[in-house]
Amino acid sequence: MPKASKVAVLRTTPKTVLEDYSKLLDLAKYKHKLKPSKDLILKLNLSWSLYFPACSTQPWQLAGVLNKLKKDKFKKLYPVENRTVVTDVRKGERGNRWKPILSKADLKLIDLTTVKWINYKLNDSIALHHIFGDTYKIPEMFIGKNIMHLPTMKCVHGDTLISTSRGLIRIKDMFGKPNLEKKEEKKSFKNRVLTFVGTKQKRTKYVKAIVWRNKSKGKIYKIRLKTGKEVIVSAEHPFLTQEGWVKAKKLNKKQHKIAVLREISSFRERRIKINLKKIKIKKSHNKITYPKRSSPELCRWIAYIVSEGSIENRKNKNYAIHFTNYSDELLSDFKRITKDIFGLKFRSKRSNKHELFVHSKQLVDVLKQLGVLLNNKKQIPSFIYSCTKEEIVNFLVTYIDCDGSIIPKSRQINITTTNENDAKLMQLLFQRIGVVAFSKKRKQHKYKDVFTLSIYADDIIKLNKLKPEFRKSKNKKKLHELLENINKRKNDFTTNYDFIPIHKEKIVHFFEKLPKLSNPFDRRARGNRFWQSLIYYKKRIPRKSFRYLVNALRYKLILLGNYNPDDFSYLDFLLDNALIWEDIVEITNIEKKTDLYDITVLEKSHNFIGNGILLHNTHGHTVMTGAIKNAFGGLVTTRRHHCHKMIHEVLVDILKIQKDIHPNLFAVMDGTVAGNGKGPRTMLPVTANLILASEDQAAIDAVAAKLMGFDPMKIKFLKLAHDQGLGTADLRQIDVVGDSIKNINLRFKTFKSPVIFFDQLFRKRLRFAEHLFFHTPLFRMFIFASEFYHDKLWYPTVGKLRIGKFNKTPWGKLFLSYKANPKIKLTTPTAKQ
Repeated sequence: MPKASKVAVLRTTPKTVLEDYSKLLDLAKYKHKLKPSKDLILKLNLSWSLYFPACSTQPWQLAGVLNKLKKDKFKKLYPVENRTVVTDVRKGERGNRWKPILSKADLKLIDLTTVKWINYKLNDSIALHHIFGDTYKIPEMFIGKNIMHLPTMKCVHGDTLISTSRGLIRIKDMFGKPNLEKKEEKKSFKNRVLTFVGTKQKRTKYVKAIVWRNKSKGKIYKIRLKTGKEVIVSAEHPFLTQEGWVKAKKLNKKQHKIAVLREISSFRERRIKINLKKIKIKKSHNKITYPKRSSPELCRWIAYIVSEGSIENRKNKNYAIHFTNYSDELLSDFKRITKDIFGLKFRSKRSNKHELFVHSKQLVDVLKQLGVLLNNKKQIPSFIYSCTKEEIVNFLVTYIDCDGSIIPKSRQINITTTNENDAKLMQLLFQRIGVVAFSKKRKQHKYKDVFTLSIYADDIIKLNKLKPEFRKSKNKKKLHELLENINKRKNDFTTNYDFIPIHKEKIVHFFEKLPKLSNPFDRRARGNRFWQSLIYYKKRIPRKSFRYLVNALRYKLILLGNYNPDDFSYLDFLLDNALIWEDIVEITNIEKKTDLYDITVLEKSHNFIGNGILLHNTHGHTVMTGAIKNAFGGLVTTRRHHCHKMIHEVLVDILKIQKDIHPNLFAVMDGTVAGNGKGPRTMLPVTANLILASEDQAAIDAVAAKLMGFDPMKIKFLKLAHDQGLGTADLRQIDVVGDSIKNINLRFKTFKSPVIFFDQLFRKRLRFAEHLFFHTPLFRMFIFASEFYHDKLWYPTVGKLRIGKFNKTPWGKLFLSYKANPKIKLTTPTAKQ
C-alpha cells in the first residue's frame, strides 16, 4: 500500500547536530505546512525544572530549530510552556539552558499561566467532558496559529452492506430503534468481518469488529464510483487511493482513484446449512420436503422465482405461486428442480401454457424463511452471498436466462431489474466470483426505474472460465459467438476500467532512487516508453501495459546490479491484482441528518468491506511520550492530575482539539539521548544519536515507539488516534525518509516510579480512596511527596550519579557548553569547549 504519512529520521553527532536539524526540516518538507509569514508557536517540553538527560527539550534541539527558522525568515515566533504542580517555567528555562538560546534569538519564553484562557466547546470527546464538564478552557493565543512541538523521545451509513463470515449484513439491522437519550450505542459483530490483509499468502480474512451508532455531526458525503457502487460516509471517513488513505472531504474526482477489491474471497467453499421450521398442514398432497443445505439447484430455483415468479395471496390464506416464461427449456427445468427439491408438481394453466402454478402454504413459508419473500415482495436473499462459487454462478446464469440478454456485437451481457437493492446485491455477487459488473439507472415514463447490470469482454472471459450452464440454447449460441468476437479482436481490445492511476510525485520519487535511469516525465528523453504511454493514456495506463513497463525496469536494474525490491513497493502496490482502481463519478453533499455507524476492526489491517468498497476503520500513564503527549502540557493546566486515570483517551481528545484550533501541526523530536525506564524524570539516559520530524503527530510517535522496541498499535492512545483518522500509527503506512531504521531496536522497558505507582494504585485499584486523596486538600500531600522524592531524595543521590556519567559523554559535554550566558553563539561548540 502507499504510505499515508512521512517521517524524516537522521543519525547525528554532537559536532553536526545543528546542521543536521536544518537538513531534517528540509527532508520533512516542513515549509509545505508552515509558512514564514504565519504565526508559529514553539511548544517546548518541560517535565522537570532541573536538567536531566532526555527529560525535557534539549538545548541543541531548540538551537538547531531556531537557527533553521531564522534562516528561513520566520519572524512571528512564540516559544511557550505551561506551569504545573511540579514544574516552574522560569526555573526550567534556566535549568535546561534555554534562556541563552532564546535571548540570542530575541525571544522570550511565554508562561501559559499568564495568558488569557477562553472557553472551548468539547465536541465528540472521549474523556475530557467527564473530567472538566462543559467548562474546558484553552489559551486564546493558540487559536489560528500554527504549532511546532519540540518533544523528546486516528463513519458509514446504516444501509451499507458489510461482508461478514455469514454473508451480507446491513449495519442498521444490528440495532433496534434509536435511543434518543444515548448519544452513542455500541455493539460487537456476532459474525467476523471481512478485512483486506494485503499479504501475498492471504489477501483477505475474517476478524472481530465493534460497531457504534452515532448521531451525524457535520457534513455527510455520498461517493459514487464508475461501476455504480456508492457509499454514504462522514466527512472524516478515509478511502484507499493511489496516494494512500484520503478523507472523504479531501477527495477529488479528477485526482483520486478509489481501491475496490476485484474478488471477495475467504469464504469456505462448502454448502450452507439451512434450518427451516416446518409447518403442519391438513392436506397431504400439498406437503413438501425441506432442503437441509444449499445447492446449485436451490440457487437456480430461487433465481427463477425472483426473476419470473409471483405470489398470489387468496382468501383463507390459500397461496398460489406462479412462474411465467416463454422458453419451454426454462419451464421444463423449473418443473424438474422444483420436484427434486420440494417434491411438488407445478401445473400449466389452460389459458396460458407458458404459466405454471401451484397452491402451497408451506412453500410460501419456505420463501419467507429463506428471505426471498419480505412484506409480500420478492428480493434476492442475502445468504446467496455466502454460498459457494458454483452456486452463485448457477444463480446468476439463471437470472441472465430469465431477465438478461447476451449481445455478441457489443461484447457484453446485460441484466435488468426494477429493484434497486437486488441490483446492488447482484453486483456484489459478481464481485464475489471476481467479475466486475457496471450498474446504471434509467428512468422510464409511467414505469418504475430500471437498473441495468452490464458485464464486458474481459469479465465475460472470467465468467466463462467458471463453466456457466445456460439452459436456453439461444444464449449458449450467443455466448459462443461473443467469445469468438473477443478472441478475434483480442489484440485491439483494452479494458475500459482496469487502468493504473499514475501519481506523478510518487513516480518521480521512485526514479530519484534510481539514478541510472532517466526521469519518466522528461519529454526530451528519446525512446522513453513510459512517457509515451502516459501521453497516450492521459496519465493512466492499462494494467497489462504498466506491468510490462515495470517488469522491464526491474529487469534492467537487475542487469545493472542496482535492484532493490523495496524501491518497487509502491509500483507493486498499484499492480496488486487484488485491487481495481475505480474513477469517482460523483461526490454529493447530503444535507439530511441521519444516524451514522462507526466500525472498528480489531486487527492490524484496520479496514473492512462495505458495499464492495475498501473502507477504513472509523471509530476509535502512557508507554512512551512524544509529540502527542507534549500537547498535554499546553492545553491542560488545572486539574491535570485527574487526567492520569484516562490518560490515553485524554491524549486523543487533545489531538482533536489541536487539529481544530491550529491550521497546521508539526513536530521535531530529539532522540540524541533517549530515556529508558521510570519516566518521565527518573530514567536511565541512553545515547541513540537520532532526530525525527513529521507533520503527523501519531506517525512520529509510532516511529519513535518502534525505535524504542514497542509495537505502536499496542499503545492505546496511538491505536485510538489511528482508528479515528487523526494520524497514522501503522508502520506499514508510514514512509520513513532519510536514514534507515530497520535494524534499530533500543529494547526499552517501562517501569513506574513510586510516585506514579501510588497515583495509579489509588485511582484504579483503591477507587474508594480516590476522592479523598485527589479531590480534597489532601492532594497537596502528594504534590509535596513528589517534589521531596524527586528533588530532595532521588536527584541528589541516584540522579547525581547518572548525570555525572552523562556529563563525561560527548552529549554531556555539549550540554555543559551551553552556559547560562545570553551571549552564547547559536553555533555548534568546538571540541575544546
